[in-house]
Amino acid sequence: MSEELIRSVQRWLPELLLSLGAMGTLLSVFTPTPNSLVWGFTARRGVPWILAWLSVGAAALTLLFQTGGSAGQAFFGLLILDELSAVFRWIALGVVALVLPMLAGSRDIEPRWEAESLSLVLFVGVGMMAMAEANHLLSAVIAMELVSLSSYCLVALVRDARASEAALKYLLVGALSTG
Repeated sequence: MSEELIRSVQRWLPELLLSLGAMGTLLSVFTPTPNSLVWGFTARRGVPWILAWLSVGAAALTLLFQTGGSAGQAFFGLLILDELSAVFRWIALGVVALVLPMLAGSRDIEPRWEAESLSLVLFVGVGMMAMAEANHLLSAVIAMELVSLSSYCLVALVRDARASEAALKYLLVGALSTG
């Protein structure tokens, strides 16, 4: 049983690295020196971006080396890792890599919420990648909820009163449809 879990974690390593990057960007808000410079950015603004891009790059590298491997299942059949899921995992990772520069140029999100928005985008990527490989209804629902809850929070981060209303409506409709 432990060998199966170790193999499953190895096969799910891109998603695990993206999740760790999301948690790291979220925790990077608590850097001790907010005014110190890191590669031209203050630590409050620079460290989350560096962690986000490092996690996307690490996930892409591990996914690249896993793509040539054999198809199989992970976590006792909850996830199927085959060529089709690999294609959609690449698409999800590409979408995250395209959204991150758009987030950098966005004026809608306040700079104080930058790390949180980065981590939410990374969590959306994890959910999309997990949805691509779901083989069981439970894993599909968990992946869908990860994407939808992160999206609710992203909508609410915009500094407009209409965005807050939209996020609340989005949350209520999502809660009613999930059950």
